[in-house]
Amino acid sequence: MGVSNNPPVWLSSIATQVESRLSEFLQYEQDRWSGIDDDLGIPLGELTRLVDAGGKRLRPAFCYLAFVGAGGDANARDLLDTQAAIELLHASALLHDDIIDGSSTRRGEPTSHMRYITKHNDSKWAGEARRFGEGAVILIGDLAFVYADQLMTGVNSITAKV
Repeated sequence: MGVSNNPPVWLSSIATQVESRLSEFLQYEQDRWSGIDDDLGIPLGELTRLVDAGGKRLRPAFCYLAFVGAGGDANARDLLDTQAAIELLHASALLHDDIIDGSSTRRGEPTSHMRYITKHNDSKWAGEARRFGEGAVILIGDLAFVYADQLMTGVNSITAKV
């Protein structure tokens, strides 16, 4: 009997709900910033691209199991915001880690800072492309961290402790 690559239904359900919440949250932020100036939405687009790149969403599943196992309501909005916050915290770490490690690809695609380096070179902007790419993505990683914190702001203290 072989190992299945298809996740169980409950795990897929968690991933779908978290992805929906992330999409809703990031779209709101993208619209908000783009409403001020179209260029302000560009970093949000890069963060969204990374978050949408997928994965198994195991961190939200572990959060769900701990929360429900401790007696929490499986349908609580606080739980969903916490799960989304964990994914944004992870995205922040990935963005920063790729710079620290000097990684040029993630899951077979150019890393975010490499995308910004390419954009800088293609646009023939002044200054060092590497510094531009790394600086922009450090700020995007910081933004992901702030958004994770923002999602946790509305979570009640019991949920936050779990």
